[in-house]
Amino acid sequence: GGEELESGLDRLVKRELLLRDDDPRSPERGQYRFLQAVVREVAYESLAKKDRRAKHLAVARHMESLGDDELAGVLASHYVEAYRATSAGPEADALGAQARIALRGAAERAAALHSHASAVHYLEEAVTVTTDPAEQAALYERAAESSTSLSSNDAVAHATQAIDLYRAAGDADGVLRATVLFARSGLLLGLGSRATSALENVLAVTPPDAEGWAAAMGELARAYMLTARSEEAVTTADQALAAIGGRRLPRLTADILITRGTALQSRPDEAVAILRGAVALADRSGHIPTMIRGRNNLLTVLSGDITVDELDALCRETAELARRGGDARFLAQMLLSIADTARDAGNWAECDAVLAELGAMDLDTFRMTWYLLSLAARQAFCSDLAGAEANLALADTVSTGVDTSAYGTKRAFIALVHIGMGRLDEAMEISIAAAAGPNQESSVPLIAISAAGAADPARAADLQADLDDAPSTRLNQVARRQVAALVAVSEQRWDDARAAFRAALEEFEALGQVLYGSMAALQFEAYLGARFDDARQAGMAAATTLAEGDGTGFVERYRAAFPAMSAPPVSVVPAKARVPVDAEQPA
Repeated sequence: GGEELESGLDRLVKRELLLRDDDPRSPERGQYRFLQAVVREVAYESLAKKDRRAKHLAVARHMESLGDDELAGVLASHYVEAYRATSAGPEADALGAQARIALRGAAERAAALHSHASAVHYLEEAVTVTTDPAEQAALYERAAESSTSLSSNDAVAHATQAIDLYRAAGDADGVLRATVLFARSGLLLGLGSRATSALENVLAVTPPDAEGWAAAMGELARAYMLTARSEEAVTTADQALAAIGGRRLPRLTADILITRGTALQSRPDEAVAILRGAVALADRSGHIPTMIRGRNNLLTVLSGDITVDELDALCRETAELARRGGDARFLAQMLLSIADTARDAGNWAECDAVLAELGAMDLDTFRMTWYLLSLAARQAFCSDLAGAEANLALADTVSTGVDTSAYGTKRAFIALVHIGMGRLDEAMEISIAAAAGPNQESSVPLIAISAAGAADPARAADLQADLDDAPSTRLNQVARRQVAALVAVSEQRWDDARAAFRAALEEFEALGQVLYGSMAALQFEAYLGARFDDARQAGMAAATTLAEGDGTGFVERYRAAFPAMSAPPVSVVPAKARVPVDAEQPA
């Protein structure tokens, strides 16, 4: 009876074999656990399989009688162990069925709570007690869906298993759904060509009236968008939206509109309008992954037009959604954006703290590449040149084989690192080559500003055509002014150069961008300081600002890289020195 059980448990507690949880704050209050895992294992292994099965079943059925959803995972584990303790036959089959039901229930609860790692664990466990290939395919499909939110490569593996099993079973709808999951997770890992080919191949044999055709076309549009095929992305998104027609599918419609808007970055007003509407629709759907993706892509399109503070606020809002939804990938991505925004705004301590947090996270290939380049940039500007060099090389190794356009800004980052290290000629070469590449709308400002840091102003003219073709965002406009100042220097139009520099510095300050603004001020000083007092003042103020972020060594390297611009000082009315700031981050 109960009293005899209590007495036996008390004796085991006194012998220090068990421990009772008496903490009133603990959800396990009143429960017992072994003090040592080895004692637990020995006790468990000493039971005959028949006794193990009986005890696991007794516990499972008692838990079922409680009707407590919190116990779903524990209930499932007892049914699994009861199944494993049973010899093959009808009884094992029945226990396997109960275990699968319990594991699916536990996975559904975990997914509803955004505990995706737990959901994947339960689904993987369910596969081990399942013999029907069709049921295994469905379990792998659901595991792939939950894995997509985790910072791992498991989603691709699970989706591949589901595709193979559905194909073997002749289930075309299942193949289509699993291929969409394969592509979605593959694109997150930079597998652009593989994802695109997989979708094109399956859609080639899928009729447009198939159940998942619109979703698959929407994902193909996203694949085109991420592999620098913007026109095809828009056309394919339109076909997907047409297939939805008058049906009310807010989650899918919002997802496709997010892709369409992002593919229209070269038409920023239209892109912003579409993305804002898509975010509102995603919010009405309540689907957190789509809500996150909408904000992330809106961030990318807006980044050239909003201030650093506005950018930071949108990053933090999206990061909070990612935390709520258990989305490790986008949480890491928003933290990366926050770190870069802090660096650009001159908030050096915050940048260092967020980078330290990211260093302790498990990052996928794309976000690891981004992290290494962000860290290298910070190291370069605070004179840890060996660390910057090492992380630059490691980023190149890590990103080998990836082919989505998200890596287009990688070269702009590399140029920025070279500037921090004082290698201005290399930065210029990398930047000009990057600006000529495909799908660079969002990174042209970063590239142009990085290139403008080079010590050869005549080369800046090479960028003017690229900037003229780029969207007229605020960052592009300030980049144009900075490049125009350098061209004027090369042509010895000193008053024009001074006016262009001052206009650029004012706009950098308005945008709240300290790092790039400080570099522009150092250029102003280097090229015009011998002629204009305000150029000298701007350079001195910038040096003070950068020194606060351990940037004294960078200032020395930067100044040393410029050619001597000797000229008799010209007396002018000193202008107020402005110390502007740096650029945003590709999202």
